[in-house]
Formats: sequence, structure tokens, C-alpha cells
Amino acid sequence: MTWSFVALGANLGSPLETILSTIEALKELEGVEQFQVSSLYETTPVGGPKQPNYINAVCGFLYTQSLFSLFHALRALEIRMGRARSSVRNEPRAIDLDLLFFGETTHYSPELILPHPRWHERLFVLHPLQEISEKIPLPFQFQLDTLLSQFKNTYCEQIQPIGDPHVVRAV
Repeated sequence: MTWSFVALGANLGSPLETILSTIEALKELEGVEQFQVSSLYETTPVGGPKQPNYINAVCGFLYTQSLFSLFHALRALEIRMGRARSSVRNEPRAIDLDLLFFGETTHYSPELILPHPRWHERLFVLHPLQEISEKIPLPFQFQLDTLLSQFKNTYCEQIQPIGDPHVVRAV
């Protein structure tokens, strides 16, 4: 079993509903145990064309199968939830699932790099990770407080507190 962390983001269609549905679908994936999810956050897009704000979250769970079993399950879930991939980087999307960590596995191939190469540059990953790191040990003993202190004037607002699925602000 391996602690795995996945970042979720959506800004097309009904992003709040898509994120909530995707979280439920992730919980049901074969091999997922001890599932934890962060609060939901509204964040500004990073790069790419002009687009709406995102809804983001991070989940962590024990995974009982292989790295590529999880990677392919995440890709299949993106398609099921309405993701259409193109060659445009940082484009708006119905759903985006990024595998951040698979334990302390390091991997480099054209289809997957672990740890995720930009996880530490994204406030919308760091805040949610910090929340769930209180319940799940992060790999590599990262110091999230140090990484978070580097961000100034970046919009990342908690819109749904962790563990309270009924408190949601319209976005």
C-alpha cells in the first residue's frame, strides 16, 4: 500500500459539481483506502488563455495497486467526467486530475513525472496539501510552511471547509 496524492481542478461547465462528483468517484476506485480530501478552494488560473477561476482540492489515500494502475484510472476518470485533452497548455478544462505523489516514488517518462514537476509552485496545491498533511504523512518530508511563504498576492480562497459538505459559497 502506498500513500498517494491527487490534485483536482475544474473551471468549465459546473466546476463545483464536477469536483464533488469526481471526489466521490475517486473514493470508489478499486484499490483506494483511507481516503482524505481537503477543503475546496477557488483560485485564479495559472498561465494559459483568459479563463474563469478554478475550483481546486487535493485528496490523499492509501493505494493497494501499482503506480500505472492509478495513473490510468485517473486518466479514465477524467474522460468520464468530461475532460477533452488538446495540445494547448494550461487551457480551461472540465476536470484535471494530477498525480502529485505516489509514496516516495520518483519516475520520469513522457507520460508521467513524479513527483509532479510543478506541485510546489502552485498555491492551489500547497494549501489543500497542508490541510490533509495533518492526517496523512507527506512524502519526502517537505516543509509546506516554507513553500507557502513564497506566495504573495495570489488568490486562493477556501470555499468549502474540510469535512463540511454543506457549507458552499456560490462561485
